[in-house]
Amino acid sequence: MEVNITRFRSELFDLMNRALNGEVIHVTHRGVLVRLVPEGSHDRLSRITPLQVIHPTAGVSDAAWKDEMREAWERDWADL
Repeated sequence: MEVNITRFRSELFDLMNRALNGEVIHVTHRGVLVRLVPEGSHDRLSRITPLQVIHPTAGVSDAAWKDEMREAWERDWADL
C-alpha cells in the first residue's frame, strides 16, 4: 500500500497496525518513498507476556502438582 505523508499522519496508528500485521506500507514524502515494515516477524501472540495463573493463596503446597499443571497448559497452548 502506498500513501502520502498527509494520509500517513492522519491514519498513523491504523497504518502502523497494518504494518505490524505483515502488510508493507510505502509512504511518499517530498518525492522520496519510505517503506514501513516491522523488524523481524511479529504477531500479536508473540507480544503477549506470560503470567502466573495459579493463585498464591490456593493452598496447593505440592510443587510437583504445579509443575505438572504448568506443563499441561504449555502443551495445550503450544499450537497458538
